Amino acid sequence: MLSELATNAVIHAGTDFTVRISTSGKQRLHLSVTDGSSVMPRWAKDPHATDGRGLRMIDALRTEWGVMLCGGKGKTVWALLTADHMIDKDVP
Repeated sequence: MLSELATNAVIHAGTDFTVRISTSGKQRLHLSVTDGSSVMPRWAKDPHATDGRGLRMIDALRTEWGVMLCGGKGKTVWALLTADHMIDKDVP
């Protein structure tokens, strides 16, 4: 999932980016990538295309995810993973 967030920054933002990994409590992992583009992520138009499906994958695997604008100087895309969410999750 972190690879997908970073790849999106490289391909779509085209700016330097920062990766952050942190834990909060037991079995909770917070992943985030901050880039220099204020363009918001968008779902791929065709879910069956061979590329552009990263947000769908993130949405399928995460406990939560979102995007925060950074005062007009980019954005942070983040995902929260928890062990209990992953145990029963079917991946499409």
